[in-house]
Amino acid sequence: MKLNTNEPIICMGNPNTCKTNLCVYLARQTKRKLYALGYPKKIAGFINLSHLDDIFKITKCTLFIDEVDAIIDFTAKRDNNKFRQLLKFAYHNNIKLICNTQISQFINKTLEALIPCWAITEIDIFSLKNGSKPKRIIQDTKHNSITAMGMSLPKGRYIWYNMKSIAGENGIRTFPDQHLGKAWKNATNLAPKTATKN
Repeated sequence: MKLNTNEPIICMGNPNTCKTNLCVYLARQTKRKLYALGYPKKIAGFINLSHLDDIFKITKCTLFIDEVDAIIDFTAKRDNNKFRQLLKFAYHNNIKLICNTQISQFINKTLEALIPCWAITEIDIFSLKNGSKPKRIIQDTKHNSITAMGMSLPKGRYIWYNMKSIAGENGIRTFPDQHLGKAWKNATNLAPKTATKN
Protein backbone atom coordinates (compact mmCIF):
# COMPACT_ATOMS: atom_id res chain seq x y z
CA MET A 1 0.00 0.00 0.00
CA LYS A 2 1.82 3.07 -1.27
CA LEU A 3 0.53 6.22 0.43
CA ASN A 4 3.23 8.78 -0.41
CA THR A 5 1.35 9.98 -3.50
CA ASN A 6 -1.06 12.84 -4.23
CA GLU A 7 -4.04 10.47 -4.57
CA PRO A 8 -6.83 11.58 -2.18
CA ILE A 9 -8.38 9.20 0.35
CA ILE A 10 -11.95 9.29 1.67
CA CYS A 11 -12.57 7.51 4.95
CA MET A 12 -16.22 6.69 5.53
CA GLY A 13 -18.08 4.99 8.37
CA ASN A 14 -20.69 5.17 11.10
CA PRO A 15 -20.13 7.45 14.12
CA ASN A 16 -17.72 6.07 16.73
CA THR A 17 -15.97 3.64 14.36
CA CYS A 18 -12.56 5.34 14.74
CA LYS A 19 -12.57 7.14 11.38
CA THR A 20 -10.39 9.93 12.76
CA ASN A 21 -7.93 7.43 14.23
CA LEU A 22 -7.77 5.73 10.84
CA CYS A 23 -7.20 9.00 8.96
CA VAL A 24 -4.41 10.01 11.33
CA TYR A 25 -2.81 6.58 10.96
CA LEU A 26 -2.96 6.79 7.13
CA ALA A 27 -1.63 10.38 7.18
CA ARG A 28 1.34 9.36 9.32
CA GLN A 29 2.17 6.59 6.83
CA THR A 30 2.70 9.18 4.06
CA LYS A 31 5.95 10.37 5.73
CA ARG A 32 5.18 13.97 4.74
CA LYS A 33 4.67 17.19 6.68
CA LEU A 34 1.24 16.86 8.33
CA TYR A 35 -1.61 19.36 8.65
CA ALA A 36 -5.07 18.95 10.20
CA LEU A 37 -8.26 20.94 9.62
CA GLY A 38 -11.49 20.54 11.58
CA TYR A 39 -10.17 18.48 14.49
CA PRO A 40 -10.76 20.39 17.76
CA LYS A 41 -7.58 19.31 19.55
CA LYS A 42 -3.87 19.26 18.77
CA ILE A 43 -2.74 15.98 17.19
CA ALA A 44 0.89 15.04 17.83
CA GLY A 45 2.98 15.68 14.73
CA PHE A 46 0.29 17.77 12.95
CA ILE A 47 0.04 21.52 12.41
CA ASN A 48 -3.55 22.67 12.99
CA LEU A 49 -5.13 24.87 10.33
CA SER A 50 -8.06 27.12 11.19
CA HIS A 51 -9.53 27.82 7.75
CA LEU A 52 -9.92 26.00 4.44
CA ASP A 53 -8.18 28.91 2.66
CA ASP A 54 -4.95 27.86 4.44
CA ILE A 55 -4.64 25.17 1.77
CA PHE A 56 -3.29 27.85 -0.57
CA LYS A 57 -0.33 28.36 1.80
CA ILE A 58 0.88 24.74 1.92
CA THR A 59 2.45 22.24 -0.48
CA LYS A 60 4.38 18.94 -0.45
CA CYS A 61 2.39 17.69 2.54
CA THR A 62 -0.57 15.68 3.78
CA LEU A 63 -3.75 17.47 4.83
CA PHE A 64 -6.27 15.63 7.01
CA ILE A 65 -9.77 17.15 7.08
CA ASP A 66 -11.92 15.82 9.90
CA GLU A 67 -15.64 15.55 9.06
CA VAL A 68 -15.29 17.24 5.68
CA ASP A 69 -19.08 17.66 5.47
CA ALA A 70 -18.83 20.06 8.46
CA ILE A 71 -16.15 22.14 6.68
CA ILE A 72 -17.89 22.23 3.30
CA ASP A 73 -21.70 22.42 3.34
CA PHE A 74 -22.84 19.99 0.66
CA THR A 75 -26.52 20.93 0.66
CA ALA A 76 -26.09 23.09 -2.46
CA LYS A 77 -24.78 21.89 -5.83
CA ARG A 78 -22.09 24.60 -5.87
CA ASP A 79 -20.58 23.04 -2.74
CA ASN A 80 -20.04 19.74 -4.58
CA ASN A 81 -18.16 21.87 -7.11
CA LYS A 82 -16.16 23.41 -4.25
CA PHE A 83 -15.11 19.95 -3.05
CA ARG A 84 -14.28 18.91 -6.64
CA GLN A 85 -12.07 22.00 -6.97
CA LEU A 86 -10.43 21.21 -3.62
CA LEU A 87 -9.62 17.66 -4.76
CA LYS A 88 -8.10 18.91 -8.01
CA PHE A 89 -6.17 21.76 -6.38
CA ALA A 90 -4.67 19.46 -3.75
CA TYR A 91 -3.65 16.85 -6.31
CA HIS A 92 -1.96 19.38 -8.60
CA ASN A 93 -0.19 21.15 -5.71
CA ASN A 94 1.41 18.04 -4.19
CA ILE A 95 -1.00 17.84 -1.25
CA LYS A 96 -2.21 14.42 -0.13
CA LEU A 97 -5.81 14.99 0.97
CA ILE A 98 -7.31 12.59 3.54
CA CYS A 99 -10.92 13.33 4.59
CA ASN A 100 -13.47 11.51 6.69
CA THR A 101 -17.24 11.62 6.78
CA GLN A 102 -20.22 9.60 7.91
CA ILE A 103 -22.40 11.05 5.13
CA SER A 104 -21.99 9.37 1.75
CA GLN A 105 -24.89 10.96 -0.12
CA PHE A 106 -22.99 14.09 -1.19
CA ILE A 107 -20.36 12.07 -3.05
CA ASN A 108 -21.76 11.94 -6.58
CA LYS A 109 -20.37 10.09 -9.62
CA THR A 110 -18.15 13.05 -10.59
CA LEU A 111 -16.53 13.13 -7.15
CA GLU A 112 -16.20 9.33 -7.09
CA ALA A 113 -14.14 9.54 -10.28
CA LEU A 114 -11.68 11.90 -8.54
CA ILE A 115 -11.26 9.70 -5.44
CA PRO A 116 -9.25 6.55 -6.18
CA CYS A 117 -8.64 5.50 -2.56
CA TRP A 118 -11.29 4.59 0.02
CA ALA A 119 -11.00 3.45 3.64
CA ILE A 120 -14.34 2.22 5.00
CA THR A 121 -14.97 1.40 8.65
CA GLU A 122 -18.21 -0.24 9.75
CA ILE A 123 -21.16 1.45 8.04
CA ASP A 124 -24.86 0.84 7.50
CA ILE A 125 -24.82 -0.66 4.01
CA PHE A 126 -28.48 0.20 3.48
CA SER A 127 -27.78 3.92 3.99
CA LEU A 128 -25.53 3.91 0.90
CA LYS A 129 -26.89 4.84 -2.51
CA ASN A 130 -27.41 1.92 -4.89
CA GLY A 131 -24.63 1.91 -7.46
CA SER A 132 -22.40 4.15 -5.36
CA LYS A 133 -18.70 3.33 -5.18
CA PRO A 134 -18.68 2.71 -1.39
CA LYS A 135 -21.55 0.23 -1.73
CA ARG A 136 -19.84 -1.59 -4.63
CA ILE A 137 -16.55 -1.72 -2.68
CA ILE A 138 -18.29 -3.32 0.30
CA GLN A 139 -20.26 -5.76 -1.87
CA ASP A 140 -17.11 -6.78 -3.78
CA THR A 141 -15.07 -7.37 -0.60
CA LYS A 142 -15.17 -11.07 0.26
CA HIS A 143 -14.86 -11.55 4.02
CA ASN A 144 -16.88 -13.37 6.69
CA SER A 145 -17.67 -10.03 8.41
CA ILE A 146 -19.59 -8.78 5.34
CA THR A 147 -22.88 -10.26 4.12
CA ALA A 148 -25.81 -9.10 2.00
CA MET A 149 -27.54 -8.18 5.27
CA GLY A 150 -24.78 -5.92 6.59
CA MET A 151 -21.28 -5.79 7.95
CA SER A 152 -19.63 -6.14 11.35
CA LEU A 153 -16.10 -4.76 11.51
CA PRO A 154 -14.55 -4.26 14.96
CA LYS A 155 -12.92 -0.93 15.73
CA GLY A 156 -9.42 -1.06 14.35
CA ARG A 157 -10.45 -2.79 11.09
CA TYR A 158 -11.37 -1.23 7.77
CA ILE A 159 -11.87 -2.02 4.10
CA TRP A 160 -9.08 -0.59 1.95
CA TYR A 161 -9.78 0.05 -1.74
CA ASN A 162 -7.39 1.59 -4.25
CA MET A 163 -8.64 1.92 -7.82
CA LYS A 164 -5.00 1.64 -9.01
CA SER A 165 -4.11 -1.25 -6.69
CA ILE A 166 -1.72 -4.09 -7.27
CA ALA A 167 -2.98 -7.68 -6.86
CA GLY A 168 -3.77 -8.44 -3.22
CA GLU A 169 -3.70 -4.81 -2.03
CA ASN A 170 -7.42 -4.27 -1.53
CA GLY A 171 -9.35 -5.89 1.32
CA ILE A 172 -9.75 -5.89 5.09
CA ARG A 173 -6.88 -4.28 7.01
CA THR A 174 -6.20 -3.29 10.61
CA PHE A 175 -4.82 -0.10 12.13
CA PRO A 176 -3.46 0.70 15.60
CA ASP A 177 -4.85 3.21 18.09
CA GLN A 178 -3.48 6.71 17.45
CA HIS A 179 -4.40 7.87 20.98
CA LEU A 180 -6.93 10.49 19.94
CA GLY A 181 -10.14 10.06 21.82
CA LYS A 182 -13.34 8.50 22.96
CA ALA A 183 -14.18 6.22 20.03
CA TRP A 184 -11.19 4.01 20.67
CA LYS A 185 -11.33 4.28 24.46
CA ASN A 186 -14.95 3.08 24.52
CA ALA A 187 -14.27 0.16 22.18
CA THR A 188 -14.91 -3.32 23.53
CA ASN A 189 -14.26 -5.22 20.30
CA LEU A 190 -10.80 -4.28 19.02
CA ALA A 191 -8.62 -5.53 16.22
CA PRO A 192 -4.90 -6.25 16.88
CA LYS A 193 -2.69 -3.38 18.08
CA THR A 194 -0.48 -3.39 14.98
CA ALA A 195 -1.43 -2.77 11.37
CA THR A 196 -1.98 -5.87 9.23
CA LYS A 197 -3.47 -7.02 5.95
CA ASN A 198 -6.06 -9.80 6.47
